[in-house]
Amino acid sequence: MTVHPAGTPDHELPAGHVLDKTSSRLVFQWPGSQHPATPATAEEAVLAEAGGGR
Repeated sequence: MTVHPAGTPDHELPAGHVLDKTSSRLVFQWPGSQHPATPATAEEAVLAEAGGGR
């Protein structure tokens, strides 16, 4: 997992599942995971896996 400032542009984030918080952007990576092409899609994927939604 890496933590980046909230204003970090998508293209500067490493590949992984992104969870946007108020003050930061969390990027989760683990062996064998498929990384979505865009962070917005990754956030939705993480929420779906956790049983949540928007």
